[in-house]
Amino acid sequence: MHEREIRVRQLESGYWHVRGVGPCNFSQPPRWPCDEDTIRKHAHPEASDAFILRATKVAELIAAGKAPTHEQVAASLQLGKSGDAK
Repeated sequence: MHEREIRVRQLESGYWHVRGVGPCNFSQPPRWPCDEDTIRKHAHPEASDAFILRATKVAELIAAGKAPTHEQVAASLQLGKSGDAK
């Protein structure tokens, strides 16, 4: 994982798991994308400011339509698995 990479997945609870690099760089907000305050409120107490800011930037890009959403990425992964997308 690249040091600036952010991974996002939806948990069974409906919350989201936003993960950066390092054991403390994660947040579990109730919705995604979301704002910096929400990411910070639901982050590990020792999450770095760099992680919070990077996760916020990713959320802003998704909200602006400049990055793929979770659903779009999942759909493209499903197409890649089947090998016969038409």
